[in-house]
Amino acid sequence: MPMKSLLNKKKIGILVGILIVLIVGALLLAPLPVDPNYHNFAARRSIWGIPNFSDVASNLPFGIFGLMGLWLVLGSSGRTIFKARYHAVPYVIFFGAVCAITIGSSHYHWAPANGPLFWDRLPIAIAFMGLFAAFLADRIGQRVGIFFLMPLLILFASGSMLWDLGHIRQGGDLRFYALVQIYPIITLPLLCWLFPKSHYTTTKHMLLMVGWYVLAKILEVLDWSTYDFLGGVVSGHTLKHLVASMSVFTVILMLKSRIERRN
Repeated sequence: MPMKSLLNKKKIGILVGILIVLIVGALLLAPLPVDPNYHNFAARRSIWGIPNFSDVASNLPFGIFGLMGLWLVLGSSGRTIFKARYHAVPYVIFFGAVCAITIGSSHYHWAPANGPLFWDRLPIAIAFMGLFAAFLADRIGQRVGIFFLMPLLILFASGSMLWDLGHIRQGGDLRFYALVQIYPIITLPLLCWLFPKSHYTTTKHMLLMVGWYVLAKILEVLDWSTYDFLGGVVSGHTLKHLVASMSVFTVILMLKSRIERRN
């Protein structure tokens, strides 16, 4: 077996090993139901008859950037970006799921409760896996990443949400939904380091995406504190939506940089 092939298998083994450790850890943890206070958001003002207007309306950028991304990868620019058309598939899934986030999250924030929360988080889980599959395909191999790893990842994301839905009467169980987000955030920097050769993805943009995501999670936790600090003008959760959408815009910038590099 060539040394390079053996080395690549060891690198992939590291990524798989981390996933196995996280799955075992999740199984050993007690069920993680939704905190009863989670739905108690700071932004509650109704505007134009829309309840919780800020948290509902702040989902709009996801739809805008999702459509921009779909236009980019499916339009004429896609032929410039991708060496083969099927290379665009993970990005189509990612941007399509991002568009669905606008609908699902707006529906949830209209009347926050455990039931609608499922439709908020399902497209988020699929978007995470779609983008992660795009990085895997670009760094490890397009055919393996798109035709084998991506279906497995999306199945895993969907399964994590069905697991949560199956425990809805107990408040849900978010262990595996959390894993869907934690695993890519942990391994994306490692993936880019282990497999530096790429065509469509860049380490710089990946770090920006992770940075926006971490900031969004901080704002989510500091929902009420941010609201009080800013004098009731805007809440942390509202800002979380806006900041998280910047991760999507960063993916668009990353793909556009591919056009510039090819030119």
